[in-house]
Amino acid sequence: MALYAYETQLVISADATGIVVQDAFVTIYNIADLDLTTPLALVDVHGQPLPNPLSASAQGFIPAFQASVPQVLWFGGGYVGYINSFQSVLTEAQNASAAAAASAAAASLAAANGLGSVSYSNLPAGTTVTVIYGPSSYPLRPTTRSDIQVRWRGPVPPSIGGSGAITGVDAWENTTP
Repeated sequence: MALYAYETQLVISADATGIVVQDAFVTIYNIADLDLTTPLALVDVHGQPLPNPLSASAQGFIPAFQASVPQVLWFGGGYVGYINSFQSVLTEAQNASAAAAASAAAASLAAANGLGSVSYSNLPAGTTVTVIYGPSSYPLRPTTRSDIQVRWRGPVPPSIGGSGAITGVDAWENTTP
């Protein structure tokens, strides 16, 4: 389970009075727990269990802690507020970066395999698909649909119509100098 870090917080009422909650217990809840029924399990910065509710100092600060959710709801001294973990933004950015990298790798793999992952059944009639000459030969025609043109790109093979091409539908682009 991922833990989100929360820095030492000054707990101030969220209403217009802006009262600092001093010398009081502050209970930390999941943001979805609007009825304030189940306090979250907390750990300190070293991963050791931390009692919940937390004790707010005379100046209104609660200690740093870690929780299993990226945003928490606090309640203490008759007041309520929200705290966001700075780490949640970092974690979301890292997850998005990893997902983008995985997507790029999958796209590269699909391209290297001659568009093998494309669903040709959903392509509209008249679509043109380009197949590029491989290391030593063309791959097979990627679809049997005669309403989709395949543009073969590379050296023209000795026998046009090879590689599963459909005569009169497919086109050849000779890239041999």
